[in-house]
Parts: sequence; C-alpha cells; structure tokens
Amino acid sequence: TADTMQKGSKEYNDTLTKAATAYGEIYKNYRQKLAGLYARMYQGRCYQSMDNFKEALSYYDELLANPDEPRDFHELRTKVLLQAVDCWMHDSQKK
Repeated sequence: TADTMQKGSKEYNDTLTKAATAYGEIYKNYRQKLAGLYARMYQGRCYQSMDNFKEALSYYDELLANPDEPRDFHELRTKVLLQAVDCWMHDSQKK
C-alpha cells in the first residue's frame, strides 16, 4: 500500500510504521518458524523504505546469522542479503 503513496509523506511513513509494527508482532509470535523470519525481513524492508538503514540492517544482520540449511533458510538469507546490499549501496551510506 505504501508504494502507491508519495515517498516521504506523513501518510507513507505512517503506513510503513504500522506495517513494521504488525510484522514485528508476527515475528514475536513465530520467530522459530519460517513465516516469522520472513516477517522480520519485511519489517526490515519497511524501515529500509523509510531510509532508516541502521534499523533495517540490524534486522538483516540478525537474519543473516541463521544457518544456511534447510533450503528454505538459504532462500531467505539470499533475499535478506540482497536487501542488505541495497542498504549498503544507498547514496546516503557512502562515506
């Protein structure tokens, strides 16, 4: 839904904040299941969309610490790594 709004607007940020909170609740309830881990990734993506890269990367770092097996974890880690690379390569992160 937030992608249909003007980036940086109050409505955009409010929508992403609510989504991040909802994903956080899913993660809290299902952190041992793959659905909970994906919710954590989507929570990080919400913060990334709001240009809060420090918060997003903290979630991505947590997810990248998971084992590479089973195969489902490998696929999740690959998706998380791509999100993390986008954060690291953002113009605001160049030093």
